[in-house]
Amino acid sequence: MRATLLARVRDLLARAGYCLSVETAMRPLAFDVVARRDGQLLIVKVLTNVDGLSEPVAQELRLVARFLEAVPLVVGERSSSRPLEPGAVYARYGVHILAFETLQDYLEDGVEPLVYAAPGGFYVNLDGVRLRALREARGLSLGDLAQAAGVSRRAIGMYEEGMGAMVEVAQRLEEFLDEPLARPHNPFLPAKPEGPEQAAPQEPFPDTFEGVVLRALAEMGFRVATTQKSPFAAIGRDDEAVVLTGFADGSPEAPKRAAATANLSEVTETYGVFFVERTTTRVAFEGTPVVSREEVVRFADPEDLLRLLTERKGRAR
Repeated sequence: MRATLLARVRDLLARAGYCLSVETAMRPLAFDVVARRDGQLLIVKVLTNVDGLSEPVAQELRLVARFLEAVPLVVGERSSSRPLEPGAVYARYGVHILAFETLQDYLEDGVEPLVYAAPGGFYVNLDGVRLRALREARGLSLGDLAQAAGVSRRAIGMYEEGMGAMVEVAQRLEEFLDEPLARPHNPFLPAKPEGPEQAAPQEPFPDTFEGVVLRALAEMGFRVATTQKSPFAAIGRDDEAVVLTGFADGSPEAPKRAAATANLSEVTETYGVFFVERTTTRVAFEGTPVVSREEVVRFADPEDLLRLLTERKGRAR
């Protein structure tokens, strides 16, 4: 069933004009498809049961999205208790979750969902400025609206300041005022964090082949983070460029990871690189430029590395 849902999501994104990453059989992965349309980049995880979204997967999904300046998104069908409601936006671990129908309505018809799920039920964002203007123009008090909506005067004041309201309360206010008040909830905007999310300190790098390479990237000025559930082993970013990084470790998965990294760098318009421990005449591995440990530790300027990657990618074609 997950394969069927993933195929539907890929088809929807393709019909909406997105350039898609290729499918890969590698597991586990923090994301299933990366999609680009113009300047917008989506990183999508597909789950039939969204309760299967673990915190480590969500953390890596957010991490990769942050480095790529992309939108992390989960598309699912149900939770353990019930199907996902069409037209509603859910969130878990700081990632928005949508039913397929919600994503379809948004991409095909431009219909932004009005409802979002939060502890206690379903809510809508009210246009607080409009609510206050209508109340004052009609000579109504906070108490008048509170009585009509079945809430406290303080709640009405908070709605006017921008607090969301439960769907039933919003409906009563709209019926009483005979005016629309609900504001769309854009699913492609970042989800509200469940707590303060501060930038993690730069990871320490061990004195291994991989650690030496990543330390060299950091010393060039790249912000570097390792990954556990992505085709690439690490991701680096400076003010100008993003580098998806892999290592030729001799494992059976290495060719698949190199091919996936090459494809992802194309879709995301970033650089891909596979580092090798010993000097080699090979310029690319499954389409991803190859750089030796000896070469990378000599670079002091990130532009030197980026020029080399561009040159070797051109030779590999």
